Amino acid sequence: MRTKTAGALFAQGGVSLDSLRAWGDRALAARQLTGVTLQLDVREQTLAQASAPNTIGILEGSDAALKKEYVLFTAHMDHIGTPSAGEGCVPRGADSICNGADDDGSGTVAVIELAEAFTSARERPKRSLVFMTVSGEERASGKRVLCRPPHVPLRDVIADLNIDMVGRNSRDTVAVIGREHSNLGVTLDSVAAAHRELNIKPVGDLWPQEGLFSARTTTTSRRRACPSSSSRPGYIQITTR
Repeated sequence: MRTKTAGALFAQGGVSLDSLRAWGDRALAARQLTGVTLQLDVREQTLAQASAPNTIGILEGSDAALKKEYVLFTAHMDHIGTPSAGEGCVPRGADSICNGADDDGSGTVAVIELAEAFTSARERPKRSLVFMTVSGEERASGKRVLCRPPHVPLRDVIADLNIDMVGRNSRDTVAVIGREHSNLGVTLDSVAAAHRELNIKPVGDLWPQEGLFSARTTTTSRRRACPSSSSRPGYIQITTR
């Protein structure tokens, strides 16, 4: 669409093209355009295909019945590629890869640390634990593998704690996104109240305008009915069946 045509349409909606940047922070609203017919010709074309690995490890629970239920700890290993990928990545020194130390190398390391801690603990958890790092989160594809067999039956997954950008917020804060959709938020509150020594401060969604509950980290899981959550200390995003 050419600028002249777009300008006329926006003007009918009461918006100037020059003011669009200022409108970016406002809530979206539908505006009726009279006498306008729009025809779209959309064609799909595969320009390139690539594959990347996911990793998964399962620690079997100690309880004969509860070990058939699974709690997942997940994080994504990918970031946004290289500067040539057009993602706004800037190379640093001789390193041409946008590694994503925060998003989400920090979460990947956290999953590994959790796996080491649980496997070396004197008492094994009653439920089985799944530790999984995925590729393709930035393309919303990593968890598609999780949401299909043969890993664990979806009906037996009770929670997915997805860790993203550890340390982004205050060191004592855990922001819970989507806590109203399950009892995991209440569970977090109970743990924080019972263990003051952990110095955990649960808070709600700090960024409601960003729509993080429906962000790519959990969208694939929710479409497949995977209970899912995402965490930065603090940031936890919760999705339920």
